[in-house]
Amino acid sequence: MTTNVNVEEIIEFFYKDATPAALESTASQIEEDFELQEELESIQNIADQLDAEIVSPRPELISAILDYARKTAPSV
Repeated sequence: MTTNVNVEEIIEFFYKDATPAALESTASQIEEDFELQEELESIQNIADQLDAEIVSPRPELISAILDYARKTAPSV
């Protein structure tokens, strides 16, 4: 099926970052087009992976930041 929805519009739809009319138009086109449904599912999977990949910084990085802050902080 030929569609005029691009990946950016699907991402806007996913995050509900568009006008209500644009969201409604995109939703109806996604409902009718299996390829757009797959693209939306792919975006959902990527978002899930990004949410799962949040990690704490390495202790060495924290130490480097604190050392820099101590060196550059004004004397009290």
